[in-house]
Amino acid sequence: MGEKSRSTAGGGRVAGGCESGDRASGGRARSVGRAGSRLVPTGATLGAALALGLLAVVRWGPGPPVVLACGYVAAVTLPLCVADLRERRLPNVLVLPGFVFAATGVVGRALARGSPPLAEVVLCSAVVATFAVVAASEGMGMGDVKLAGMLALAATSAGLGAERIAAAAGVAFLGAGVVALGVLHTGGREVPLGPFLLLGFWAAVGVR
Repeated sequence: MGEKSRSTAGGGRVAGGCESGDRASGGRARSVGRAGSRLVPTGATLGAALALGLLAVVRWGPGPPVVLACGYVAAVTLPLCVADLRERRLPNVLVLPGFVFAATGVVGRALARGSPPLAEVVLCSAVVATFAVVAASEGMGMGDVKLAGMLALAATSAGLGAERIAAAAGVAFLGAGVVALGVLHTGGREVPLGPFLLLGFWAAVGVR
């Protein structure tokens, strides 16, 4: 089943609201973890995947690491966004396979240059550790932590460095923070972070 996702704006009160929402949604929320892709039409998913995958290839070249990592992220971007917006869940069935694709791309890049992927491992570990610290303070869900780690690994597989990954995180938190302020102002209590993490990733991939 997928993990909870929430933005940093709202703190512990958001966590309480999320729990009640999970209980109210019942089996519908649990079904997202088993078949998150059913939330969106296949045609829309394919269209988004092709457009985003083409963006990555045009920007970073058609090498196997880019195709493997960014291709998978492109395929799950729309289903993850819809799942998080509707159910406040980032299904494991969509997030976890991305680690395999991204790690394969990282290893392929390391073999091509003839050196171990130490920088990539350190960078991705730093991202996961940072997000885990925020999650421990109930500022976000563990689904966000896993998604951030997967996206960081995919970014390094495509050749993105620490500066672009940091910029992607900045875009994600800035966007989520701005929207959260509006939601809280209108009486809302929760903004999912997952779509903003994906927005930051694609911004880092696409912007020169």
